[in-house]
Amino acid sequence: MKIYITVVLSEKDPCLFDPSYIKKQTNKISQLITEQINSQITPTIFFFSHSIDLLRNIDESKRLIELCIFHQVPMLACMKSITKRNIAQEIYSNISPVGLGVFVEGVISANKNIVININSHYFHSQLKKKINHNKNFVIFQKSDYYSKYFIEEITDMITMAIIFDQNVDVIFSNPNFSLSLIFHDEIKYHPTLRFIYEENKSNQIFDNSGLDFSKKDLKSFLPLTKKEIYKIRKNADFEIKV
Repeated sequence: MKIYITVVLSEKDPCLFDPSYIKKQTNKISQLITEQINSQITPTIFFFSHSIDLLRNIDESKRLIELCIFHQVPMLACMKSITKRNIAQEIYSNISPVGLGVFVEGVISANKNIVININSHYFHSQLKKKINHNKNFVIFQKSDYYSKYFIEEITDMITMAIIFDQNVDVIFSNPNFSLSLIFHDEIKYHPTLRFIYEENKSNQIFDNSGLDFSKKDLKSFLPLTKKEIYKIRKNADFEIKV
């Protein structure tokens, strides 16, 4: 049985420099890992985007690191996230920097995926005895603002999932659809990638004059009901709520 845990932080939280905040968040992750170990499962944990700041070599992160070392829990971190922030010398040596291909392979080969957003949102996919190698990745966009680093990282993640022939749905819950314009055309119009929005918000797309949408771009948006979107999210194998 393989459990894959992904830790994501989409925005740079000033609290990441507050030792008490780091201790609180790493304790939360430690508790989740302990629950898996008590169930006789050794998970793999992957840190993505701003969450890698939790891995800096400071006392408040020690409990999490020591727990993973003691129980031989593989700790992985996105290589690009580390490189972009230039903190390779600041994180624990027990962390393995890996590419997004390793991350996507981990999600695909897992019986269950768990995503931890530091803002207290948790995603748990349904436990599957038989591994399905064609997963449904869902990116649920809720925020109006993302850091430059995160925009680059999330598009790289989606691109890598598509390269691995996975299904990806990017769902917009607000008028900020700029994320859809960042992809190269061969990715943006790829048959396994869908841009979805609530149909009752259609006017917000067409009235959003700040974005330069072509007719082809507008056709790539799929209007669905709130109920249909809920069903997609419920059946997801992996979801990041950002």
